[in-house]
Amino acid sequence: GRGAAGSLRTRPPVARGPGAGAAADVHHALAPGRGRGADSTEQSRLDTLSIAIAEKLADLESTERAYEGKGGVSAAAALVKSARGEELMREARDLIGNIVSQERTRLALREEHERNLRNLTTALVFAAFLLAGVLSLLVNTMLRRSVSARVAADGTRMAALDARESADPARGGRTRATRGQAPQR
Repeated sequence: GRGAAGSLRTRPPVARGPGAGAAADVHHALAPGRGRGADSTEQSRLDTLSIAIAEKLADLESTERAYEGKGGVSAAAALVKSARGEELMREARDLIGNIVSQERTRLALREEHERNLRNLTTALVFAAFLLAGVLSLLVNTMLRRSVSARVAADGTRMAALDARESADPARGGRTRATRGQAPQR
């Protein structure tokens, strides 16, 4: 309280204090926070803070008017001694502290969520690589079996043809050396 009363004595009545136009500045500074997708709780906190600051600025203006009016320093000092301004500032500081605390908590939750998403993404990419490796091995095994079965079938077919030719050489018409080649005319 004494600092404010001291400044009341030294400031000439015609000078406008640093708080002149401050209410508009506060509302202008808080506007982006309201418009940026603020949820209802955040909006309520900003509105309450805006009201508390506006009340504090109104208290400062009433003290200034009292100083500049008939009562002078004694009227302004009485307003300062009432501690209404200190109470309003304490309320504003508490609101700001709560807002900062809640925003830090929300930030920590967002960062944890992003960290969890990064971990999940890493795990899914790793799992996809493992799955691709397993599928590659499975396809190679299936192709190898298919080729082996085909080679075995070809061997069986060749053995059957050889057996048939051995049993009836006149009917086969072709020897092993010419088998697979086009017949000559």
